[in-house]
Amino acid sequence: MGQRLFIAAATLLVLGVLGVSAASAGGPTRCTGPEGPVTIKGDVIAGPGCNLSATTVEGNVTVEPGGSLTTNEGTTTVITGNVQSNRATKIELFASGSIGGNLQLTGTTEPAEVENSTVRGNLEINNGASLEVLIETVGGNVQLDNNTADFLGIGATKIGGNLEVGNNSLTGSGKHNLAVENNSVGGNVQVHNNSLTNNSAAPNTIIVHHNHVGGNVKVNNNTEEPSLEVVVSENTVTNNLQCQNNKPPPTDGGMENTAKQKQGQCEKL
Repeated sequence: MGQRLFIAAATLLVLGVLGVSAASAGGPTRCTGPEGPVTIKGDVIAGPGCNLSATTVEGNVTVEPGGSLTTNEGTTTVITGNVQSNRATKIELFASGSIGGNLQLTGTTEPAEVENSTVRGNLEINNGASLEVLIETVGGNVQLDNNTADFLGIGATKIGGNLEVGNNSLTGSGKHNLAVENNSVGGNVQVHNNSLTNNSAAPNTIIVHHNHVGGNVKVNNNTEEPSLEVVVSENTVTNNLQCQNNKPPPTDGGMENTAKQKQGQCEKL
């Protein structure tokens, strides 16, 4: 009996030295603060203040309503499964590392920022505040749809599948920007049915600039109130660049696009 207790104690000591979370032995681990450089074997439920900087999660991470999730720049975070949130207060993912599955954010009440890491599956954001995706690598598709914000941007990101930025409504006072810039997309790009509205004289801007696209690009049905600039410039498109029903029609700012065919409002850009 005494020998068994000694062996069990020694095992726990080794796990602690190796940085394996003791909480992983049961159900999901609840995170409400910095977990630090440990390995959590199992799923994580992220509540308010959850910080997974330098943490490895061998499972899924779910951010509960009212919870938050942060990873700090300069650290490496690895999550083998999916990351999903619904009505979180804040999502700030700045660490390098990877998410083995999908990243899905819905209804975040504060700005959501995703930078510097790899998402091996799909990335989908339907947000209630501003969002920014920068310097990411996404193996599947990216959908930034049905967001209500004052800023929406995706830049310097490598996407294996398709990119869709659609049905977003940027409202409120001041100038609003919707930016799709400097991305590499293996499939198609659609920027469509976005509405930018403000109550000032400052013009809103939709910009689709300097993207390298393996399929087609469609910029359709984007509207404004009271003023908007639509810029489609310096994109390299393997197949067709098509622009239709944008109000006002897009311009290229003197930076011509390259495409197999240019159609509609982008015929001369």
